[in-house]
Amino acid sequence: MATARFRQRSSYVNHVILFSFALVIILPCLVLIFNSVKPSSEFGANPLGFPNEIRFMNYYDAWVNGNYNQIFMNSFILVVGTLILNLTVSGMAAFSLAVLNPKGIQTAIVGLYLLVGISIPAQLYILPLFLMWKSLSLLDTILKCLTQLRLGRSIN
Repeated sequence: MATARFRQRSSYVNHVILFSFALVIILPCLVLIFNSVKPSSEFGANPLGFPNEIRFMNYYDAWVNGNYNQIFMNSFILVVGTLILNLTVSGMAAFSLAVLNPKGIQTAIVGLYLLVGISIPAQLYILPLFLMWKSLSLLDTILKCLTQLRLGRSIN
């Protein structure tokens, strides 16, 4: 009888904690949604409350004035290019490790290579990569972004 009461009380405490965590996650999202449909004049007067006037034209203004067509296409090109590059390189590495099935010292060498690759902090290679891309005139190009994403996946 006492254990049933303890479980029921414990269940209430768990629900209160989970509800609190849910509010911590949901409330900032609601503020973001409310602020996205408020007119500009209402931000200062009512930053956290419900909008007095709903203005869906904000989305159009952000899309057109923010040049989101170009941003979306750049993101799409980067995602598709990175996906193709990562799947190709990772597939070749997985195939070679599965088919060659290294034994003995070869296993240690491959394992050490992978361990060193994930152990190097990104701060150590960001500046040399930047200097290399600058000398190759790859700054502000999609090729640089694809290379950066591929190197970031293989090194980190």
